[in-house]
Amino acid sequence: MSHRDLPGHARPALRGAGAVVALACALLAPACIFDARRYPGPVEAEVLPLPPGAEPLMQRGPEEVLVMRHSDPVQVRPAGSAGAYPLTFYSKRVRINAGSAVFVAPGGRAEILWPNGTSLVLSDESVGLIGSPSRGQPIFLLASTDHATLQLVPGDEVMLQGGAILTGESGPYVLDRLYADILRVHNQSKGTLEIAYRDAIFELGPGHAVDLPLLEAGSVPLDPVGFRRIPATGFEVGVRGDARSEVQGTALLLSAGEPAEVDALGLRLRLAAGEEVLLDGLAPQGAPNLIPE
Repeated sequence: MSHRDLPGHARPALRGAGAVVALACALLAPACIFDARRYPGPVEAEVLPLPPGAEPLMQRGPEEVLVMRHSDPVQVRPAGSAGAYPLTFYSKRVRINAGSAVFVAPGGRAEILWPNGTSLVLSDESVGLIGSPSRGQPIFLLASTDHATLQLVPGDEVMLQGGAILTGESGPYVLDRLYADILRVHNQSKGTLEIAYRDAIFELGPGHAVDLPLLEAGSVPLDPVGFRRIPATGFEVGVRGDARSEVQGTALLLSAGEPAEVDALGLRLRLAAGEEVLLDGLAPQGAPNLIPE
């Protein structure tokens, strides 16, 4: 069938539709021109000068370490630099100063070596900052870690995720993040290690492990200056000021004769004159939990 056999109204209808489309394109052509350089236009800075960002934390220090890439992907961000760059298969080693950051993505593995013999291996998704002991910082500050292995020289400190401080005399010490809010520290050495966690100090012997909660408030060791320690059943209480203590079973009753401050069980309490607080630890492991019917 040719176009001659089509109904008489078909061709005029098609011609009319084409004319309408052509006219619309002609009319809208100027509006369809899009120039990315003009729209939406440059962004004006609301704050001049711009805030420093991470610059105060990333200040360059005199200490120097060697970073080795064992598996990809691994990136480093030198101190004072605005961005990071990857370590490639043909350039696996780099020397960086304190204040630099190391990034390891899932599947990656990087080793950091210090001149005194301390070493740290980061695996999977881990981020950390090279510290500057000359400025009073730990040798390494872990911002996030899935798996890490430490070999420490006596006197070196490592800040764990959340702010807790780990010290030891050898290694290996293995860190594993079990859940989003739980970090496990396992002592696989023949000596002991210490972890300063808020108001507590954990001592782990050979083969021992501890699970540390990653609190929103952080786990930075609390300042114990001016506190006197009072032993209780299964825990210790720090008291600053005038407060009388009285043992009541497994609990400890503190009565403030004048304003006092109490540091215990992860809490910092301020007592006014005449106020009292009763502190008790967790129930012993295996204690029955009887609920009357």
